[in-house]
Amino acid sequence: MTGEAAGMTKLTAVGLAGTAKNTGKTTATAAIIREGSRYALLGVTSIGYDGETVDNVTRLPKPRLPVPEGTLVATARTCLGAGSARLEILEDTTLPTPLGTVAVARVVEAGTVLLAGPNNTGDLQACLQALRAEGAELTLVDGALNRLAPMAATGGIVLCTGAARVADAEILAREAAGYDFLFNLPSASREIAADLQPVEGAGELHSAEAGTILLLGRGGQTQALPFGSLLVHSKSAQVLCAAERAAAGQDGLRGIFIPGALGETALGELLSGLSRIGAPEVLAEDVTKLLVGGKPDGLARLISEYRERGGRFGLRRRIPLLAVTVCPFYPLYRKTQGDYQPAYLDAGLLWREVAAAVQVPVVDVVRQGAGELIGAMKGAGRVRAGECQS
Repeated sequence: MTGEAAGMTKLTAVGLAGTAKNTGKTTATAAIIREGSRYALLGVTSIGYDGETVDNVTRLPKPRLPVPEGTLVATARTCLGAGSARLEILEDTTLPTPLGTVAVARVVEAGTVLLAGPNNTGDLQACLQALRAEGAELTLVDGALNRLAPMAATGGIVLCTGAARVADAEILAREAAGYDFLFNLPSASREIAADLQPVEGAGELHSAEAGTILLLGRGGQTQALPFGSLLVHSKSAQVLCAAERAAAGQDGLRGIFIPGALGETALGELLSGLSRIGAPEVLAEDVTKLLVGGKPDGLARLISEYRERGGRFGLRRRIPLLAVTVCPFYPLYRKTQGDYQPAYLDAGLLWREVAAAVQVPVVDVVRQGAGELIGAMKGAGRVRAGECQS
C-alpha cells in the first residue's frame, strides 16, 4: 500500500448517514468510491436496504451505486444479480437481512450494485470484519439517521443533508450546527471513565456493560438502576429521585451514566433537576443514543444550557464527524398534477449557510467533487474548497 493509501486507511470503515431520503447520500458515496479507489481497496455495504432505481414515494428516479472493478461488496445474496455489475462471490455469511443472508463478493466487471446489509451493530461489525478479511482497506457503510445506531461500528461519519430534508437553508444550517455540537461532545472525565472500567480481578465487565443506568458516587460507590434508556417522563423522574437521594448521601453524587437512548423531553427534565443538586457529570454511551430521541438543535440547546449551569455532559465513546455534504435537490409536490417534480435550492447559498455553521468540511459533491471528503478521511485536516457555483 502506498503512503497515500496508508493515510486513507487509518479509518477502516466510514458511515454515510442521510438526514432524510434524497439528501444526496448515494451521490456522495459514488463520488467517494470514484476518488477513493485510487488510494485504497474499498468495500461497500449498507445498514438495511438501499439502491432502488425509483423512489417509492415520489416515483422520481434515484441514482444507482456504481462500483469499479475490484471493489468488495457485502449485500444480501438475493441482491447480487439486481445490479449491472458482475460479481464473484467470495464468502457466504450467516448474517441476516430482511432479504436473506449477506454474501461478500468482488466486482469483476464494473457496474451498479444493490445494497442490503445487516441492521444491528453486532452484525455490522461482523460484516466489516468479513470485508477486511477479504482485503478491504476502507469500507463505506450506507445508512440513515433513523437507523444510525449500528454506525457506532464505524470509525467516522459523513453526514449527508439537503433540501429534501427541508427546503430552507437557514434551518438546515441550524440542524447541521446541532449535529456538529453533539458529535463533538467531550469524552468522559478521567474520574468518571475510571469508574466505568472493568472491575479489577472480577473477570467480567463492570455493570455499565449490562445496559443499566449508573449513579456514580464521589466515594467510588455505584448504584445501578433497573433500566438503561431515558425516553419518557416517568423514567426521568425515577432517575432524578434516585440522584437526589445519592446527592444527599455522605459522599454525594459525582456522575450519571446512561447507556441507552435519550429522549429530548426526558433529558431536558433530568438536566433541569440535576442543576438543582450540583449539576453532576452526565455521560451518554455515544452520539447515536442521543440522535434517536430528539432534534439535534434541541438536544444541543439543552446540553449547552446544562453546561452554562456548571454541569458537564460527555460521551463514553466518540464517533468522529468527518464532513457534511449538502444537496440542493428536493422533490416538489405538484398538487394539481398529483405528482412530484425535481426542484432546487440555491446551491451556493446552501453551501455557505451550512459551512458557516459547522467546524468540519462542507462539500457539495456534484459541484466540488469528493477530494475534500477524501482529505477528511485521510486526516488531512480542513482544507476549505472554493464556494460552489449556482
